[in-house]
Amino acid sequence: MAFQNGFLKRKVDREINNVSRQTFERSLQVTPELIDRLGLEKELEGHHGCVNCLEWNEKGTLLASGSDDVQIIIWDPFHHKSLTTLRTRHEGNIFSVKFLPNSNDSILVSGAADCKIHVHDLNQEETTHDFGCHSGRVKRLAVAPNVPFMFWSAAEDGAIMLLKGDNSLN
Repeated sequence: MAFQNGFLKRKVDREINNVSRQTFERSLQVTPELIDRLGLEKELEGHHGCVNCLEWNEKGTLLASGSDDVQIIIWDPFHHKSLTTLRTRHEGNIFSVKFLPNSNDSILVSGAADCKIHVHDLNQEETTHDFGCHSGRVKRLAVAPNVPFMFWSAAEDGAIMLLKGDNSLN
């Protein structure tokens, strides 16, 4: 049985069936044995609706979650606790959240089903900018690691927008 499911069988398959190196390596990364060892460590509780998105900060120390309850929660996932809850001005499900690069984890952007994008200052716990440039639900936000305060939004209206979310917009 160990031969059939294990490393040796995969290695023989690679040699006999001429499996590519990439396929062989990928088969060793996520194995049934690994999946069997995975388990729930802790359930983070705080949202009152479906959680639609998760986003790590650049350092990997904070986790932001956006939900149908139109709130964003910033988590310390390693201590299993929420640090802050942002009651956003969104009027529809939040589908995407992103920490802006080079903001010291203080600026977060959210996109939602209300077709709006909001920029939040986590230090002041307030929304600093509202963008209503889409006519469809905002489904994804993206940032570039070396481009501070700039982000892209993609929505169901088929448009991709490049926006700036720093204090120079005030």
